[in-house]
Amino acid sequence: MHGQELHRQQRHLPASRKHAMYPGAAWFRKNIHELYFAAPVAMLLRTGCTDCLGYFLLMGFFGSGPESRATEFNFKTSTWSSQLKDLGLKEDFLGQIIALIVMLVKIAFFHLSQPLAMIAAFYAYGPFMGWVQWSCGFLVCFREAMYLAIILLTCCVAPHVFLFVPLTEKRSSVSLLFFASPQVFLALSLGHRGYEVLDVLTYLGSLFFDSCALLAFLAGTLGGFGWGTMWPALAISYMLAFVSVPVNLHQGSVAGDYDKFLRLG
Repeated sequence: MHGQELHRQQRHLPASRKHAMYPGAAWFRKNIHELYFAAPVAMLLRTGCTDCLGYFLLMGFFGSGPESRATEFNFKTSTWSSQLKDLGLKEDFLGQIIALIVMLVKIAFFHLSQPLAMIAAFYAYGPFMGWVQWSCGFLVCFREAMYLAIILLTCCVAPHVFLFVPLTEKRSSVSLLFFASPQVFLALSLGHRGYEVLDVLTYLGSLFFDSCALLAFLAGTLGGFGWGTMWPALAISYMLAFVSVPVNLHQGSVAGDYDKFLRLG
C-alpha cells in the first residue's frame, strides 16, 4: 500500500522533482527530450528537401547542378538495379557501396527515427496523461510498432524500396504517400512480394490508428476535463500521424477500387 501511494504521489510531481533514473520516463524527459522532434524531421526529409538543398549548393558553388531525369517507381516491378539507375549510379562496386550507404541513411533518418521518437514521447509523458489520451496514444504507438516491423521486413524482402527518390518521381501521389504514410508505402511493395494480407491490414490499420491520433490530440488539449495534458512534442507527433489519414483516403479512392490503389495507376 505504501508503494502504491508513493507511486500516485510521484505521478503528480513536476518533472524536475522526479528522480530521473534510467530508463524511467523522467530520465527520458530530462536527458533525451530532443529525440521527440525526430519524427517531424523524418517527415521533412521524406519531402526530398535534402536533394533540393544539395542541388542549390552545387548551383551556388559550380554554377550548375546534376542533371536529373524524371523517375517512376513501380511497387510491383522496381528492383535494386532500377533504383540504382534512378539515383544515377552504375552497377559497379562503387555504385553498390554508395547505394548501400544511401539505403542505411534513409532507413535510419527517414524511417526508423519516426516510430522510435513517437514511442519515446509517449513513454516519457504517459504518466501525466488522462485515460482517454493514454488509450488513444497507446493505439498510435501500436501503429508505430507496426511500422517498425514493416521496416525490418522490407530490409529483408525489398531493400530497394529505401532507394526511392521522391524529388524526381513523376507521380505526385506516390511522393505524397511516401511523405505522409511511409508505412503504407513500404507495405505496398511487400504486398506484391507475397504479403498481400499485411498490405491490406497496414492500410486499414493506418486509417484507424491514425484517426486515434486526432482523438489523442483533442484529449490532450481538453486537459481541463481530466482527459489528458499536452506538450509540443506530443502535439507535433499526433498531428503528423493524423496527416496520413486524408492521404490514405485519397490514395484509396484512386480509380475507385483498392486493386488499382495497389498499382497507384
